[in-house]
Amino acid sequence: MHIQIFPNWFKKLSLIVFLFASFLAGADDFLRGYSAGYNGSPVNYTESKFEDSKVVTNMLGGKNIIHLLEILAVLALISYMLSKEKVEDDYINILRLESYQLSFLVISVTALLFHTLHQEFFYGVYDSVSLFVWLYLIIFYFKKRLA
Repeated sequence: MHIQIFPNWFKKLSLIVFLFASFLAGADDFLRGYSAGYNGSPVNYTESKFEDSKVVTNMLGGKNIIHLLEILAVLALISYMLSKEKVEDDYINILRLESYQLSFLVISVTALLFHTLHQEFFYGVYDSVSLFVWLYLIIFYFKKRLA
């Protein structure tokens, strides 16, 4: 079974979009953590004067823009995942399929285990999709390099 995937040059474009969107979406949290712990002493985030700092969020226009940037980052990772390799053959397709299967299995077992241990624990769609894509990319990378 062959699915239509993006050309190889799309990997570079997706990586650039992912880095840009992730940087902007996480900039406020990074700045808040960096500024609060700058003096080298233990950080008490509840007493930090930068706790409610939203420099980048305010510059971009609000929380909705940050939410859209997070979605864009996940979509960029998915498009990176669906881009062709430089050499696309049947072996790469088999590795891709095995990576999909193993990623889905790990995510399913993890979700079942978390729900069994703590019934109120729930993580959302964003967490599931981003974890699946990251896990797929890591598994595919190691399968491709070690084979």
